[in-house]
Amino acid sequence: MEFAGIALLIKDHVLLCKRSPEMEKYPNAWSVPAGHVEVGETTLACAVRELDEETHISVLESATKLAGVIDKKEGMFYLYYTEIPKFHIPILDCEHVKFGYFKIDKLPNPMDPDMIILLKKIME
Repeated sequence: MEFAGIALLIKDHVLLCKRSPEMEKYPNAWSVPAGHVEVGETTLACAVRELDEETHISVLESATKLAGVIDKKEGMFYLYYTEIPKFHIPILDCEHVKFGYFKIDKLPNPMDPDMIILLKKIME
């Protein structure tokens, strides 16, 4: 199985969303907007789609770059990133209860350690 998400960057901050405590996978965890790659979909298209579905923020595939891949027991996770010129207030879907823009040295907990490594790679 494949998953993909986008780190939305502005200046020295990244948009992260906190998953609902009712979610079966990763309840209460902070992460970038992300989800499952659908049949026939590229990982990049999935990341862009999930960002839009989960936050109502749209970005161009052409402005998005691959930060890296995380090999998880559930499958491969593709982390993309893109820079935006101004802060956007996301409209969260039912999967999330909070959002925030965070500096790399002030990331919230809990967060996947592999995600933190990739975020440091693109933000420092």
